[in-house]
Amino acid sequence: VLRDVLYGSVGAQYTWNERITTGVSYDIRQAALASARTPQEGTAYLNYKFSDRWSANVYGTAGFSPNSPSAGGGVAIVLRGF
Repeated sequence: VLRDVLYGSVGAQYTWNERITTGVSYDIRQAALASARTPQEGTAYLNYKFSDRWSANVYGTAGFSPNSPSAGGGVAIVLRGF
């Protein structure tokens, strides 16, 4: 039986200049199954703004419990305002 869960997240971000921003976050939530372990994950990212419309976000994630992904990451390319 699945249950309602509590979720929490805390993070920090630093803007180096008008083009570069970095940040980290930590997420924790109750498991949806009473018998499962509590998922906990951390994420770090770097965002680079190429122009007013284009930016790229590179991120990595690490899990700190058996119910979290071991590791992950990716790149998001963003186009603002068509």
